[in-house]
Amino acid sequence: MSFNDFVTDRPGHAKELLGSLKRDGVEMTKIPTGGVNVGGRNYLAYMSVRHFGDPGQWLTNYGGIAYSDDGGRSWVDVPSARRPNTPGFDEKFQMIAYARRDGLVYAFGTPNGRFGDASLARVPEQRLLDTSAYEYWTGTAWQSAASSTAAPIVAGPVGELSVRYDETFRSWEMMYLDQSRQAIVVRLAPHPTGPWGAPITVATSNQYPNLYGGFLNPDSNGANIYFTMTQYDSYNVSLMHAALPTNTMNSARAP
Repeated sequence: MSFNDFVTDRPGHAKELLGSLKRDGVEMTKIPTGGVNVGGRNYLAYMSVRHFGDPGQWLTNYGGIAYSDDGGRSWVDVPSARRPNTPGFDEKFQMIAYARRDGLVYAFGTPNGRFGDASLARVPEQRLLDTSAYEYWTGTAWQSAASSTAAPIVAGPVGELSVRYDETFRSWEMMYLDQSRQAIVVRLAPHPTGPWGAPITVATSNQYPNLYGGFLNPDSNGANIYFTMTQYDSYNVSLMHAALPTNTMNSARAP
């Protein structure tokens, strides 16, 4: 994979896409967690980080959404689309990964940090910025209610989540960092609500010390998946490849 263009604010210097206060205990930074394109407009989910704690633990002020109509060179933040964190810092959709299908955008959410459960919401793709249009999966049905009603679709620890639908195998793929395993894993399911299969390890800290991330390339195809991975010590991003067991993919295929 090669890159021939970058968003810069001066030659050779990366541009900050969303400004932050850079004050510990107030707002340290804003970090993207997922993105999706609808009708030529790019949407970016991000988290406003209030404080970084022990490894894998941080607190957020809110999860937000910004959009770009010029290919990502400039972004418009949408305050009305923000999801404020709770006083106990356990709101379920502070970090969101998007997946688009059949006129809907599915929002897979986790609380701040890398140890929470994954939950699921959906929204008509043209109403992505309207928090009142979201429905939440309660474990048995979709309901237009508060995000607190969402049931876990995968038990934690789930960190740095990404999700895609594979057209070849007609199955959903979820990738995340499992801090307890110190590994990046993939789970498969016939539907976004699940049931999500057992984790398949694609990279471990024994192979790649201090690994984190694990973000699926949406152009992966079939058993061949590509993803980006970061290592904290080198603080660099690598493009990775893994081949999933074909029999596992077939078992996750939607009817």
